[in-house]
Amino acid sequence: MPAPENPTPSAPRSSAWSQVRAAVTHPAGVAFLVAWLAAAATLVVRGHALVFLQVAVTLGLLFVFATALLLWLAPHPPQADAPRHRRSALWAQVAFLLLIIVLTGLRGMSFHGVAPAGWEHIPLWTPFVDALDRAGGRLFGNDNWVANPVLYMVLPGAVLLLCRVRPVELGLRQGYRSWAVAAPYLLSLGVLALVVSAMGDARAALLLPLAALDNFLQNGFMEEFLFRGAVQTRLAPLIGEGWSLVLSSLAFGAWHLGATTAMLGGDCVAGLALSIVSQGALGLLLGLLFMRTRSLIAPAVAHITINLWG
Repeated sequence: MPAPENPTPSAPRSSAWSQVRAAVTHPAGVAFLVAWLAAAATLVVRGHALVFLQVAVTLGLLFVFATALLLWLAPHPPQADAPRHRRSALWAQVAFLLLIIVLTGLRGMSFHGVAPAGWEHIPLWTPFVDALDRAGGRLFGNDNWVANPVLYMVLPGAVLLLCRVRPVELGLRQGYRSWAVAAPYLLSLGVLALVVSAMGDARAALLLPLAALDNFLQNGFMEEFLFRGAVQTRLAPLIGEGWSLVLSSLAFGAWHLGATTAMLGGDCVAGLALSIVSQGALGLLLGLLFMRTRSLIAPAVAHITINLWG
Protein backbone atom coordinates (compact mmCIF):
# COMPACT_ATOMS: atom_id res chain seq x y z
CA MET A 1 0.00 0.00 0.00
CA PRO A 2 1.48 3.42 -0.93
CA ALA A 3 2.43 5.78 1.85
CA PRO A 4 -0.04 8.64 2.49
CA GLU A 5 0.84 12.03 1.15
CA ASN A 6 0.02 13.63 4.51
CA PRO A 7 1.37 11.27 7.17
CA THR A 8 -0.56 11.27 10.42
CA PRO A 9 1.58 12.31 13.39
CA SER A 10 2.06 9.42 15.74
CA ALA A 11 4.78 10.59 18.10
CA PRO A 12 3.70 11.02 21.71
CA ARG A 13 2.77 14.56 22.61
CA SER A 14 5.20 16.46 24.77
CA SER A 15 6.00 20.03 25.68
CA ALA A 16 8.18 22.21 23.49
CA TRP A 17 10.81 22.40 26.22
CA SER A 18 10.97 18.61 26.60
CA GLN A 19 11.45 18.25 22.84
CA VAL A 20 14.33 20.72 22.83
CA ARG A 21 15.90 19.12 25.91
CA ALA A 22 15.64 15.64 24.37
CA ALA A 23 17.36 16.83 21.20
CA VAL A 24 20.18 18.61 23.05
CA THR A 25 20.88 15.72 25.42
CA HIS A 26 20.75 13.00 22.76
CA PRO A 27 24.25 11.47 22.28
CA ALA A 28 24.22 12.57 18.65
CA GLY A 29 23.32 16.12 19.70
CA VAL A 30 26.15 16.14 22.22
CA ALA A 31 28.58 14.84 19.59
CA PHE A 32 27.56 17.57 17.16
CA LEU A 33 27.98 20.24 19.84
CA VAL A 34 31.47 18.95 20.66
CA ALA A 35 32.44 18.94 16.97
CA TRP A 36 31.01 22.44 16.51
CA LEU A 37 32.86 23.84 19.53
CA ALA A 38 36.12 22.20 18.42
CA ALA A 39 35.70 23.75 14.98
CA ALA A 40 34.94 27.13 16.54
CA ALA A 41 38.08 26.92 18.68
CA THR A 42 40.11 26.01 15.59
CA LEU A 43 38.89 29.11 13.78
CA VAL A 44 39.81 31.33 16.72
CA VAL A 45 43.26 29.75 17.14
CA ARG A 46 44.01 30.15 13.42
CA GLY A 47 43.17 33.85 13.50
CA HIS A 48 39.59 33.86 12.20
CA ALA A 49 37.74 34.91 15.34
CA LEU A 50 35.82 37.68 13.53
CA VAL A 51 34.57 35.23 10.91
CA PHE A 52 33.43 32.88 13.66
CA LEU A 53 31.57 35.64 15.50
CA GLN A 54 29.76 36.76 12.35
CA VAL A 55 28.69 33.20 11.55
CA ALA A 56 27.75 32.37 15.14
CA VAL A 57 25.50 35.41 15.56
CA THR A 58 23.74 34.80 12.24
CA LEU A 59 23.23 31.09 12.89
CA GLY A 60 22.14 31.72 16.47
CA LEU A 61 19.32 34.02 15.34
CA LEU A 62 18.37 31.61 12.57
CA PHE A 63 18.22 28.64 14.95
CA VAL A 64 16.05 30.50 17.47
CA PHE A 65 13.64 31.48 14.68
CA ALA A 66 13.57 28.05 13.05
CA THR A 67 13.22 26.10 16.30
CA ALA A 68 10.34 28.25 17.48
CA LEU A 69 8.74 27.91 14.05
CA LEU A 70 9.04 24.12 14.05
CA LEU A 71 7.70 23.67 17.57
CA TRP A 72 4.74 25.91 16.76
CA LEU A 73 3.82 24.74 13.25
CA ALA A 74 4.96 21.10 13.35
CA PRO A 75 5.02 20.15 17.03
CA HIS A 76 4.34 16.41 16.65
CA PRO A 77 6.21 14.96 13.66
CA PRO A 78 5.15 11.63 12.16
CA GLN A 79 7.27 8.55 12.55
CA ALA A 80 9.87 7.74 9.92
CA ASP A 81 8.98 5.32 7.15
CA ALA A 82 9.56 1.71 8.12
CA PRO A 83 12.69 0.27 6.46
CA ARG A 84 11.91 -1.79 3.36
CA HIS A 85 15.44 -2.97 2.60
CA ARG A 86 17.96 -5.25 4.22
CA ARG A 87 20.74 -3.58 6.16
CA SER A 88 23.29 -4.76 3.61
CA ALA A 89 21.29 -3.07 0.83
CA LEU A 90 21.02 0.14 2.84
CA TRP A 91 24.77 0.19 3.51
CA ALA A 92 25.41 -0.32 -0.21
CA GLN A 93 23.14 2.65 -0.97
CA VAL A 94 24.98 4.76 1.61
CA ALA A 95 28.36 3.78 0.12
CA PHE A 96 27.20 4.83 -3.35
CA LEU A 97 25.90 8.15 -2.06
CA LEU A 98 29.16 8.82 -0.19
CA LEU A 99 31.04 8.20 -3.43
CA ILE A 100 28.84 10.80 -5.16
CA ILE A 101 29.45 13.24 -2.30
CA VAL A 102 33.23 12.79 -2.44
CA LEU A 103 33.36 13.18 -6.22
CA THR A 104 31.09 16.24 -6.30
CA GLY A 105 32.98 17.69 -3.32
CA LEU A 106 36.24 17.37 -5.26
CA ARG A 107 34.51 19.07 -8.18
CA GLY A 108 33.69 21.96 -5.86
CA MET A 109 37.27 22.14 -4.63
CA SER A 110 38.50 22.19 -8.22
CA PHE A 111 36.03 24.96 -9.06
CA HIS A 112 37.39 27.08 -6.18
CA GLY A 113 40.99 26.30 -7.10
CA VAL A 114 41.89 24.41 -3.92
CA ALA A 115 41.76 20.77 -5.10
CA PRO A 116 44.92 18.72 -4.47
CA ALA A 117 47.09 18.41 -7.57
CA GLY A 118 45.73 15.83 -9.98
CA TRP A 119 42.47 15.26 -8.11
CA GLU A 120 40.54 17.37 -10.61
CA HIS A 121 41.26 14.78 -13.35
CA ILE A 122 39.41 11.58 -12.45
CA PRO A 123 39.06 8.94 -15.19
CA LEU A 124 35.51 8.61 -16.58
CA TRP A 125 34.09 10.98 -13.98
CA THR A 126 35.80 14.18 -15.17
CA PRO A 127 34.87 13.72 -18.88
CA PHE A 128 31.28 12.97 -17.81
CA VAL A 129 31.06 16.13 -15.70
CA ASP A 130 32.72 18.20 -18.44
CA ALA A 131 30.08 16.97 -20.89
CA LEU A 132 27.32 18.01 -18.48
CA ASP A 133 28.91 21.44 -18.07
CA ARG A 134 29.08 21.93 -21.83
CA ALA A 135 25.44 20.88 -22.20
CA GLY A 136 24.36 23.41 -19.57
CA GLY A 137 26.39 26.14 -21.22
CA ARG A 138 24.89 25.46 -24.64
CA LEU A 139 21.30 25.03 -23.50
CA PHE A 140 21.00 27.65 -20.75
CA GLY A 141 24.20 29.67 -20.68
CA ASN A 142 24.91 28.23 -17.23
CA ASP A 143 27.04 25.10 -16.79
CA ASN A 144 25.48 24.18 -13.47
CA TRP A 145 21.87 24.17 -14.67
CA VAL A 146 22.47 20.72 -16.15
CA ALA A 147 25.44 19.41 -14.14
CA ASN A 148 24.10 20.04 -10.64
CA PRO A 149 20.62 18.53 -11.15
CA VAL A 150 22.14 15.46 -12.79
CA LEU A 151 24.92 14.95 -10.24
CA TYR A 152 22.94 15.77 -7.10
CA MET A 153 19.52 14.33 -7.97
CA VAL A 154 19.08 12.52 -11.29
CA LEU A 155 22.06 10.17 -10.97
CA PRO A 156 21.68 9.22 -7.28
CA GLY A 157 17.88 9.23 -7.59
CA ALA A 158 17.92 6.90 -10.59
CA VAL A 159 20.19 4.42 -8.79
CA LEU A 160 18.01 4.48 -5.67
CA LEU A 161 14.86 3.97 -7.74
CA LEU A 162 16.56 0.99 -9.42
CA CYS A 163 17.15 -0.31 -5.89
CA ARG A 164 13.36 -0.12 -5.43
CA VAL A 165 13.43 2.88 -3.11
CA ARG A 166 10.07 4.65 -3.30
CA PRO A 167 10.02 8.40 -4.06
CA VAL A 168 8.05 9.06 -0.87
CA GLU A 169 10.93 7.54 1.14
CA LEU A 170 13.18 10.25 -0.31
CA GLY A 171 10.96 13.12 0.78
CA LEU A 172 9.25 13.55 -2.60
CA ARG A 173 5.79 14.10 -1.13
CA GLN A 174 3.68 16.78 0.50
CA GLY A 175 4.50 15.60 3.99
CA TYR A 176 3.30 16.86 7.36
CA ARG A 177 2.48 20.60 7.48
CA SER A 178 5.23 21.23 4.95
CA TRP A 179 3.74 24.34 3.40
CA ALA A 180 2.88 25.79 6.80
CA VAL A 181 6.53 25.46 7.84
CA ALA A 182 7.74 26.77 4.46
CA ALA A 183 5.36 29.77 4.44
CA PRO A 184 7.43 32.09 6.70
CA TYR A 185 10.47 31.49 4.49
CA LEU A 186 8.42 32.26 1.37
CA LEU A 187 7.11 35.40 3.08
CA SER A 188 10.68 36.46 3.82
CA LEU A 189 11.38 36.38 0.06
CA GLY A 190 8.64 38.99 -0.37
CA VAL A 191 10.28 41.03 2.37
CA LEU A 192 13.61 40.68 0.57
CA ALA A 193 12.04 41.99 -2.64
CA LEU A 194 10.68 45.00 -0.74
CA VAL A 195 14.06 45.64 0.89
CA VAL A 196 15.84 45.52 -2.46
CA SER A 197 13.24 47.84 -4.01
CA ALA A 198 13.51 50.26 -1.09
CA MET A 199 17.26 50.42 -1.69
CA GLY A 200 16.53 51.74 -5.18
CA ASP A 201 17.32 48.55 -7.12
CA ALA A 202 13.93 47.76 -8.64
CA ARG A 203 15.53 45.67 -11.39
CA ALA A 204 17.13 43.34 -8.84
CA ALA A 205 13.75 42.93 -7.12
CA LEU A 206 12.14 41.96 -10.44
CA LEU A 207 14.93 39.45 -11.07
CA LEU A 208 14.46 37.81 -7.67
CA PRO A 209 12.25 34.98 -9.08
CA LEU A 210 15.00 34.19 -11.61
CA ALA A 211 17.56 34.17 -8.81
CA ALA A 212 15.32 31.77 -6.87
CA LEU A 213 15.06 29.48 -9.92
CA ASP A 214 18.83 29.63 -10.38
CA ASN A 215 19.34 28.65 -6.74
CA PHE A 216 16.72 25.90 -7.00
CA LEU A 217 18.61 24.27 -9.86
CA GLN A 218 22.14 24.85 -8.62
CA ASN A 219 21.83 24.45 -4.86
CA GLY A 220 18.59 24.55 -2.89
CA PHE A 221 16.46 21.63 -3.98
CA MET A 222 19.22 19.51 -5.53
CA GLU A 223 21.45 19.59 -2.46
CA GLU A 224 18.47 18.90 -0.22
CA PHE A 225 17.61 15.82 -2.25
CA LEU A 226 21.15 14.47 -1.97
CA PHE A 227 21.81 15.13 1.71
CA ARG A 228 18.36 15.06 3.32
CA GLY A 229 16.23 13.01 0.94
CA ALA A 230 18.87 10.42 0.08
CA VAL A 231 21.66 10.28 2.69
CA GLN A 232 19.67 11.10 5.82
CA THR A 233 16.87 8.66 4.99
CA ARG A 234 19.28 5.84 4.10
CA LEU A 235 21.22 6.25 7.35
CA ALA A 236 18.21 6.56 9.67
CA PRO A 237 17.19 2.86 9.67
CA LEU A 238 20.83 1.87 10.19
CA ILE A 239 22.00 4.16 12.99
CA GLY A 240 18.89 5.99 14.20
CA GLU A 241 17.41 9.35 13.30
CA GLY A 242 19.57 11.39 15.67
CA TRP A 243 22.85 10.08 14.33
CA SER A 244 21.62 10.17 10.71
CA LEU A 245 20.76 13.85 11.19
CA VAL A 246 24.14 14.69 12.69
CA LEU A 247 26.30 12.69 10.30
CA SER A 248 24.49 13.89 7.18
CA SER A 249 24.82 17.47 8.49
CA LEU A 250 28.56 17.10 9.09
CA ALA A 251 28.95 15.56 5.62
CA PHE A 252 27.03 18.51 4.18
CA GLY A 253 29.40 20.87 5.96
CA ALA A 254 32.58 19.08 4.85
CA TRP A 255 31.22 18.96 1.29
CA HIS A 256 31.57 22.77 1.18
CA LEU A 257 35.31 22.57 1.94
CA GLY A 258 36.25 24.09 -1.41
CA ALA A 259 34.26 27.27 -0.86
CA THR A 260 35.27 27.78 2.76
CA THR A 261 38.96 27.05 2.10
CA ALA A 262 39.01 29.58 -0.74
CA MET A 263 37.25 32.09 1.51
CA LEU A 264 40.00 31.76 4.12
CA GLY A 265 42.92 32.11 1.74
CA GLY A 266 43.65 28.43 1.10
CA ASP A 267 43.85 27.32 4.75
CA CYS A 268 42.28 23.83 4.54
CA VAL A 269 42.21 23.28 8.30
CA ALA A 270 40.42 26.57 8.94
CA GLY A 271 38.24 25.89 5.90
CA LEU A 272 37.08 22.58 7.34
CA ALA A 273 36.42 24.24 10.68
CA LEU A 274 34.35 26.95 9.01
CA SER A 275 32.48 24.30 7.03
CA ILE A 276 31.39 22.61 10.26
CA VAL A 277 30.60 25.86 12.08
CA SER A 278 28.53 27.31 9.23
CA GLN A 279 27.35 24.75 6.66
CA GLY A 280 27.32 21.87 9.14
CA ALA A 281 25.06 23.84 11.48
CA LEU A 282 22.89 24.93 8.56
CA GLY A 283 22.63 21.28 7.49
CA LEU A 284 21.45 20.40 11.01
CA LEU A 285 18.71 23.01 10.75
CA LEU A 286 17.60 21.83 7.31
CA GLY A 287 17.70 18.22 8.48
CA LEU A 288 15.40 19.10 11.37
CA LEU A 289 12.95 20.67 8.93
CA PHE A 290 13.06 17.46 6.93
CA MET A 291 12.61 15.21 9.99
CA ARG A 292 9.57 17.08 11.26
CA THR A 293 7.78 17.37 7.91
CA ARG A 294 9.00 14.17 6.18
CA SER A 295 9.22 16.17 2.98
CA LEU A 296 11.80 18.12 0.99
CA ILE A 297 9.45 21.10 0.55
CA ALA A 298 10.28 23.04 3.72
CA PRO A 299 14.06 22.41 3.75
CA ALA A 300 14.36 23.26 0.05
CA VAL A 301 12.39 26.51 0.45
CA ALA A 302 14.41 27.41 3.55
CA HIS A 303 17.70 26.58 1.78
CA ILE A 304 16.86 28.79 -1.20
CA THR A 305 15.64 31.61 1.03
CA ILE A 306 18.75 31.58 3.23
CA ASN A 307 21.01 31.58 0.16
CA LEU A 308 19.19 34.54 -1.37
CA TRP A 309 19.33 36.55 1.84
CA GLY A 310 23.02 35.71 2.16
